[in-house]
Amino acid sequence: MAGNAQPELVIGVDFGMSQTGVAYCTAPWTNPSTFQSWTTIASELFNKAPSRLAYDHGTANIKSWGFFADVADKTVDIKEYFKLHLDPEYGEWKLLSHQDARRYYLDYMRCVHDHIARYFQTRYAQWATMRVEWNFSVPTTWKHAGMVRDLLEILKLAGFGRDGPYHSSVVTLTEAEAAAVCVAKQMLKRDDVILVCDAGGGTTDVNIMKVKSEMGETLRLEQLLQVEGREVGSALIDIKVQQHLASRLALVPEILHPPETAERMMLGRFERFKCSFGSPGMTAPKLFLPVVGLPAGLDYPQAGIRDSHMEIDQDTIQHLFDEQVDGLLELIEEQLHALKRNRPGEQVSYLIMSGGLSASEYIQRRVKTHFESGAGAEIPNIRGLRMLLAENLQLAVVQGLVSYRAQEISKGRPPIEQRCAPVSYGVVVNQKYSQQRHFGQRVVRDKRDGQRWAVDQIEWLIRKGDKVTDNGLEKMFKAKLSPAQYRKPWQAQFVVSTRPIDALPQSMAEKDHVRTLCTVTVDLKLVDRHVRNKHWWNFGERYELAHFRLRLIPGSFDLKFRLLSGGRLVNSEDDQVKVDWSGGGSHRQSTTSNDDLDQWHTMS
Repeated sequence: MAGNAQPELVIGVDFGMSQTGVAYCTAPWTNPSTFQSWTTIASELFNKAPSRLAYDHGTANIKSWGFFADVADKTVDIKEYFKLHLDPEYGEWKLLSHQDARRYYLDYMRCVHDHIARYFQTRYAQWATMRVEWNFSVPTTWKHAGMVRDLLEILKLAGFGRDGPYHSSVVTLTEAEAAAVCVAKQMLKRDDVILVCDAGGGTTDVNIMKVKSEMGETLRLEQLLQVEGREVGSALIDIKVQQHLASRLALVPEILHPPETAERMMLGRFERFKCSFGSPGMTAPKLFLPVVGLPAGLDYPQAGIRDSHMEIDQDTIQHLFDEQVDGLLELIEEQLHALKRNRPGEQVSYLIMSGGLSASEYIQRRVKTHFESGAGAEIPNIRGLRMLLAENLQLAVVQGLVSYRAQEISKGRPPIEQRCAPVSYGVVVNQKYSQQRHFGQRVVRDKRDGQRWAVDQIEWLIRKGDKVTDNGLEKMFKAKLSPAQYRKPWQAQFVVSTRPIDALPQSMAEKDHVRTLCTVTVDLKLVDRHVRNKHWWNFGERYELAHFRLRLIPGSFDLKFRLLSGGRLVNSEDDQVKVDWSGGGSHRQSTTSNDDLDQWHTMS
C-alpha cells in the first residue's frame, strides 16, 4: 500500500481445513459482506467453498478446485485436509510432507485469488488502480513468526496483492482473535468476560476477552490471556472415519482399492449423518454406507459389508466425536484455570461457540452440560456461565477479520489495543561472567579490558502472557566496535520459546526448549557512537562504543523492529534494520570468539 493511504476495499480470506470463506467491506465500513459466488452459476450461492483440489492423474496439472473438484471422478487425484501440514512441526496424522502441503496451498490459493479477483474486476471499474488490502488469518497453533512470513510469500506468489500498484496482502489476526471480534458484537455489555471457542475443521482456538466498551460504542476488547489452540476439529472426524473405512476394506483388498473407495464412500450420506448426529430427530442406530464400485447384493461379513453396504454403528461415530469434544473441553478448562491463576477476580459470563464443529448439536449439548451443570460447572470463575452460539457459526472468523480492519480504518482504533504475548521473545547476548550464575557455561575473555563474558546467554525481553501494545517495548543495546569493524553491521540473534515463564532456558545450550526466530542486522552509521581510548595516554586498544535502542513490536504472531538513537527514530520501516527469517525454527548457537565478542554486548 503506497504511503499511509487507507484501503478503499478490504477483503478477508479464511482458509480452513475443509472450507474457505471470503468477506469484504468498503466505505462507510459498516457490516462486512459475505462472498457467495463460488461457482459460475449465478443462482448458486454458498457461504464457503471446499478447500479441495483435483489434479489430473496423467499430467499432475490442476483440473478443478472447490465445488468443481469431484471426489467421485476416477481420473483425478483429490487433495484436501492439507492445512495442518503447513506447520513443519505438525506430527499427528502425517499424511503428506510439508513441501507437498505448501504446493497444494499455493495451487489452491492461486485458484481462490483468480476467482475472487475476476469477480471484483467485473464489478469495480477501478479495480486495478484502487487501494485494495487482502487480510488473512492463521491458526493460534502457528506460533512462529518466520512461518507466517513464509506463508505471506506463498500468498504473493498466488497473486494476492499483485493486481495493482496499490494492492497489498497482510496476515492480520489469529483465528481466535478474529472470531472474538465477531461475536463480541452480540449485544454484550461493558465488563462482560467472554470465552470464545472457535472450533473449526482442523483446529480449535480459545480466547478470553473482556468487553471494555458500552453497547453502541466503538468496540474495545481487553485480552485477558494469551490465545491457545489445539488440533481439534470436524475434519479430523472425517479423517478418522475414512481411516476406519479403509482398514475394514483392507480385509477384502481383492475387490476394491481401500483408500480410494473409502474416500468416495464419505460423500453424501455420511456428511448428512455427521451433521445431524445427536440432534433430537436422529434415531438411526446404525449408518449404512454404500461401498462405491461394488455390485449390489454382495456380503463380506469379515469387513462388516452386507448387501454391498458397510455397516457402522452409532457407538463408533460417537467415539470419534467424543475424542474431539474431550480435547475441546480440556483446552477450555486449561484456559479457565490459567485465568484463575492470573486474573483471580475475573468471572466468565459467557462461553461463545463458533466454527463448523460447533454446529453439531451433539457437541453443543456436551459443552453446555459440562460447563452449566456438569463437572466443569464447579470451576470457581464460571459460576452462572451461559453458553451462546455465534450468529453465523461458520463465518465468525472471516467476518471478524474484516470487521477488525473496518473499525481500525473508520474509527482510528482497533478493537484489540493490547494483547498477551503468545510466546516468550528473547535475544542472545554475552553477560559479564558470574561464577554462581554461569557455572558450566562457555566463557571468553575480552582482550581489550580483560573481562570474562559468558556467551550465548538469553535475555528474555517479553515473556509469554505479558501485556503488549502496538507501541511495543524498547531495549537498550551497546556495541564495542574495533577499528576493523567500524563499517560492519551489528547483528543480534532473537529467539523464541513456548516454555512456561518459570522454566525459560537461560542459554542456547538448552537447545530443546528454544529456537532461533530471526537474525536482526542493524546499520550503525546513523546511530550515536563515541570513541574510547582515543588519547595517547590510554593504554587500551582504541574502539568505538555505539548506543542505540531497538523497539520490538510483537503482533498476534509476528515481531517488528524499529531502530532509535539519540531519542529519534532512525528507521520507519526496514531501511536500517534488516531481518533474516531464514534461520527460523532452528536451534542455532552463535560462534562467538574473542574477535567478534564486541558485537554482542548488551546493556542490562
